[in-house]
Amino acid sequence: MSYRSWLAQLIKDDGCCQSEAISYLWANPNLEDVLDYFASYFDLDTVRLEDVQAAAVEIQATTQTAISGDFPNEIKVWRCGNAQGDVTSVTTDKSVAERGCKGGYYGVKDSTIGSYVINRSDVLVSIEHFWPYGDFVEGELLVRPDSLQPMKETLLREYIRAMMLEQTDPATSFMSDYSSNSQFQDDMGFLYWEVPEPCWVKTLVYPDKANPGGVYFEAIQTYPPECEGKGYASDIMNKITALADKHAITMRSTVKPFGSKRVDKNELMNWYTRSGFVKDKGGIMRLPQ
Repeated sequence: MSYRSWLAQLIKDDGCCQSEAISYLWANPNLEDVLDYFASYFDLDTVRLEDVQAAAVEIQATTQTAISGDFPNEIKVWRCGNAQGDVTSVTTDKSVAERGCKGGYYGVKDSTIGSYVINRSDVLVSIEHFWPYGDFVEGELLVRPDSLQPMKETLLREYIRAMMLEQTDPATSFMSDYSSNSQFQDDMGFLYWEVPEPCWVKTLVYPDKANPGGVYFEAIQTYPPECEGKGYASDIMNKITALADKHAITMRSTVKPFGSKRVDKNELMNWYTRSGFVKDKGGIMRLPQ
């Protein structure tokens, strides 16, 4: 193992208890005594700046690989208090930020909670940070402060985009309206809908090339598995069909079980029928109502 890989592993292993060691990887060496910090903290004789920078690159690359399947391209996050320094921490769990502010874990008790959207590619490292005080564990993401996009501004951009598309074809207007229901969308195009925690419902809908002006409903899944069978998927389907009716959109799909608790096609067809779908040319179709 190279020295820089060893340093990266050493810092990563220590991250569970001391996030400063990880944060210092991205500190400005002109403003912070980075080399002396690592030499003193890990009791090393010497530390080269290029090794610290290489360790930062290696840890971020490892993090990006690890989180690629866990987060969509845009991640909704929260932070207690103002973002300061070269690196700042955020959490994907709003309740964690709320408890942190209320308990004063972040410095000032009852600080303001900020809501943001970040790009997954901007995440420097994802660590489980066990705070020295308190009884909760925070799944913490470290990012640079300039990568934080205030959530209200993000929502405003989405609204302006929707207004610009309002006069376009019904399918485009439907897709804009559909996408506005969530800030989460992964690389495959799945939209993530919020339902009672800790559950999620994800759906895949896109313009129907075989039926211009309509949309194709590819899939819907509730997860984790213990959240299945609670009616969350039906609630989301009702929202989507309501949008289809609003925009006078025809929906097409195929009856194919998708998820951890697989149902047979007859059960799934009955589920689609309750939402207004009927059999049509090897698949199913729903006309606007």
